[in-house]
Amino acid sequence: MQPHPQGGKQLLGVSDRRYQETIAEALAGLDCEHALVVTADDGLDEISIAGPTRVIEVRDGGTSEWFVDPGELGIAEAPLETIAGGEPEENAATARAVLAGEHSPAADIAVLNAGAAIYVGGAADDLTAGVDAAREAIDSGAAATVLRELVAMRGAGQDG
Repeated sequence: MQPHPQGGKQLLGVSDRRYQETIAEALAGLDCEHALVVTADDGLDEISIAGPTRVIEVRDGGTSEWFVDPGELGIAEAPLETIAGGEPEENAATARAVLAGEHSPAADIAVLNAGAAIYVGGAADDLTAGVDAAREAIDSGAAATVLRELVAMRGAGQDG
């Protein structure tokens, strides 16, 4: 069976755990190639640094359930208040600091979720390898370079 062209590969956060299985089953029914449907115990609709996150993985037409514990991936648990967003300028500064290699709860949650995207996208064999790849992209400066290129392309597109 060929994957549905709309199914593809997805990392999908769901804030209400009651819908997590329904969404995962729908993706499986759409022949989604690979997806992670995540809901953190704290209600966050992404992989959390504040505690465990339930993952329903969609692959090969079926689903499996597993849990992410940030500590098992070398991520220190931190309260959600440490990553609370602010005004757009503050959020942009936080993103730039993370991509510049700052070690902080904001960096940790970015690495966890980027690692999950790398894994679901097929560039890593598991979540641990995905998190390692995300860390390397930040530490090497590659992630910051991509951001600079995107900003430059956006600016060039607005001029022309």
